[in-house]
Amino acid sequence: MATGKGVDGELIILKGKGFKINHKGEGIQSQNSFKIIFADVHFEKYEKLDQVFNIDLNQCLERWKKEY
Repeated sequence: MATGKGVDGELIILKGKGFKINHKGEGIQSQNSFKIIFADVHFEKYEKLDQVFNIDLNQCLERWKKEY
């Protein structure tokens, strides 16, 4: 993840391509070049644990409290 100069949101670079992630969680591929003013590199092998639909923040927090 990174913060790009002039990017309104977070920047994720995946397989050499930049994507701006907006406040709705939508990824939009970046077309222009710009300076990266902050970056954090993280490598992880993610695995699917669960799939959740139509859950609100309070439900999510209650579920998290029970499991952790």
